[in-house]
Amino acid sequence: MSIVSAMKPTTGSWLHLVAWGMVVAGVAGVLAVLASPATGVLTGLALAVIGLVVNAFAKASRKMDQIFSEELD
Repeated sequence: MSIVSAMKPTTGSWLHLVAWGMVVAGVAGVLAVLASPATGVLTGLALAVIGLVVNAFAKASRKMDQIFSEELD
């Protein structure tokens, strides 16, 4: 028996894959938990900006209608 064959594991190759699978699943879970609040905040900010833009367009439309009605009278 040589040193190389003594250091080389003969069993447990599937155990190594299972261990790495658990590490990858854990990292993916942590990323999902951290990304969910960030996604929620970004969605909320996007909706707030859309609401402000719609409100501004509505005010501008009313102002334009008022100006046109005054000019045409």
